[in-house]
Amino acid sequence: MVIDTPEGIKWFRMRAQLSALKLEIAGLKSRAGSYYAAIKREYGLTGTKQEVYDQFQRMVEAARPS
Repeated sequence: MVIDTPEGIKWFRMRAQLSALKLEIAGLKSRAGSYYAAIKREYGLTGTKQEVYDQFQRMVEAARPS
């Protein structure tokens, strides 16, 4: 899959954020700060890390370009 459209780039970024959140849930810390907090702020999600992960995963799946 070639990602060369604005929608594709946005989806790829969301996938990277989702992966970073998954690692954060597993215990990995980032120097850049909490991806949990960044995702909550950027996408307006609420809840625990696992709840935000589940909500965001559904958002990423819905945003997948065809």
